[in-house]
Amino acid sequence: MESLEKQKSKNGGLIAIVSVLLVVAIVGVTYAWLTVTKEGKSVNVIKTGTLELVIEDEGTGIFIDGDEAQPMTSEEGLKLTPYTFKLHNTGDIVTNYTIYLDDIDTYKSEGDTGEDITVSNNRMDDKFIGYSLNYDSTSTTGILNTTGEHPNRKLYTGTINSGETKDFTLHLWIDEHATNEVMGKVFAGKIRVEAIQAKSGIGTDNNNPVGIK
Repeated sequence: MESLEKQKSKNGGLIAIVSVLLVVAIVGVTYAWLTVTKEGKSVNVIKTGTLELVIEDEGTGIFIDGDEAQPMTSEEGLKLTPYTFKLHNTGDIVTNYTIYLDDIDTYKSEGDTGEDITVSNNRMDDKFIGYSLNYDSTSTTGILNTTGEHPNRKLYTGTINSGETKDFTLHLWIDEHATNEVMGKVFAGKIRVEAIQAKSGIGTDNNNPVGIK
């Protein structure tokens, strides 16, 4: 038989081990009760910029009739009175923009009343219309049907910085290759600009275009 001293030693060791396990369990439960929240002193702010473009013109568009309303070369067309306008970036962010030329309704006077009515069958085909857009000391010249179809008739796409102003000059004329199909026809249009914030290269740019007419 083992001596009483050894048995006590074993029992004492067992009791000591159990005591340690109980202490660990109590410490674990106590840790879950003690939580601390700290707040930083600095304020973090997210602020968007302002996207704003302004079109400035003199309110006078292109009006071609009489001797000018006949087929001509681009050299002759560029001598006609153009439509000029300025594009101002009055916002505080760099902006991408696209210039479109949209159709608008054409009218004629009807009967003795002189009332204007919309005419849908006298629209001049784009393939008979020459155009030239001058911008940034350069120009693009061609036939209108190469720019797309209404309302996606795109004349130019560019970028404008905050505080910057860009000048544009638009010429329109009846192309020299037009046929008798242009007789009694009318083209009427207006400039439209769509703008969107320039991408920063961070994340995904999901901004929707802002239309300016």
